[in-house]
Amino acid sequence: MKVALSSNLKMMKRGRSLYSLLFSTLLLIIFLMMPAVLQARIKLITLPLREKVEIQLDHQNVTLVEEERVIPLVETPENGEPNQVDFSWANTAINPDTIVFRLIGPAEGAGNAGLEANVLSVSYPPNEQALVWQVAANKSGSMRVRISYILGNLSKSFNYRARASNDESTMTLSQYMRLHNLANEEFMSSFDADK
Repeated sequence: MKVALSSNLKMMKRGRSLYSLLFSTLLLIIFLMMPAVLQARIKLITLPLREKVEIQLDHQNVTLVEEERVIPLVETPENGEPNQVDFSWANTAINPDTIVFRLIGPAEGAGNAGLEANVLSVSYPPNEQALVWQVAANKSGSMRVRISYILGNLSKSFNYRARASNDESTMTLSQYMRLHNLANEEFMSSFDADK
């Protein structure tokens, strides 16, 4: 009886040590994976609403969109982490090869006087419809930026109306443009039809 009991205790101890080994291995794997999770992209600056939008419909198959936004920047210390500006889109026909990001200058306001910034790099995160710019700033403040890109599924058509006066001595010709927006991009909040 003592022999059976001691062999059962030995088997239980081996089971516990096997369990401890498996648990320790699992913790080690999780620990080793943590840096990869921690190094994932952090969206420090997600672009705010558009301040201004220009849509150029000059070409029949290509639409150029230029938008201006004001982004907040944090002072970049020497050898410090730069600001990350994230431009992402979903279900929109933006051609990623045509995206251009330009720093226009400091936004209006006394707190932004003397603000200077430089684009250090641009990257395309894998498996995402996004661009990330790394921007260094000499001080904290707001910077005006312009983003240009080619957008598909946006077209125009024209209609004309001619009205003759009752005596048919004069005629008024009116032109109407219809914008066909199948691009899944909303512009009306930034668009002033009277301009």
